[in-house]
Amino acid sequence: MAVNRMCIITLKESKIFTFKFTIIIFIGIFLLTSTLATLTQYIFPCCRFVPEQMVLAFMFINPDNEYNMSYTMLFSIDVLCSLSSTVCYVSVFISIRNSFKQAGADTGQNQKDMKYVIQFVFISVFYVCTWIIFEVFPYVVPKGELEYFWLITLLVILNASSNSLIFLTCNKDVKKSVHFPWVKSKIYNATIFLI
Repeated sequence: MAVNRMCIITLKESKIFTFKFTIIIFIGIFLLTSTLATLTQYIFPCCRFVPEQMVLAFMFINPDNEYNMSYTMLFSIDVLCSLSSTVCYVSVFISIRNSFKQAGADTGQNQKDMKYVIQFVFISVFYVCTWIIFEVFPYVVPKGELEYFWLITLLVILNASSNSLIFLTCNKDVKKSVHFPWVKSKIYNATIFLI
């Protein structure tokens, strides 16, 4: 999403993300993540990433205290995603700010673009906070206090649902298209009761 926003807003290239190209990206990401999951769970000699049912959390199993190639791979992916997202959103923010200066603050498209950027930044912040806490939490919680690891599961759930939560609460276009019954006007509700 960050690259898409950067291409459209900063580079002014709206024809890059066509339906066909988006499907190709989706298939590529699916194949890449399937390969990485297979490497982590079955190929690398150490440290499977498993759900821990007793404490409702996720963790690496490393009984022999070996070098954790799975952890290194996942950590590298998290850092790469966070840095690329940050670079893209900073460039988008700078280009919108520059266009505000050139065209004036009352430009409707710039204000709409800024609202979208803020929504996507919130989504990125959810992601970054989740993986940072996942990395830091085992060092903060004292050994033997595994019941606190449910917080990681909660953050993973919030991260997975952040897209829909942010779009449903912040995006007017999405709100209009969803038609929530509690958002409809009183006149519309009165008409429904009369019929």
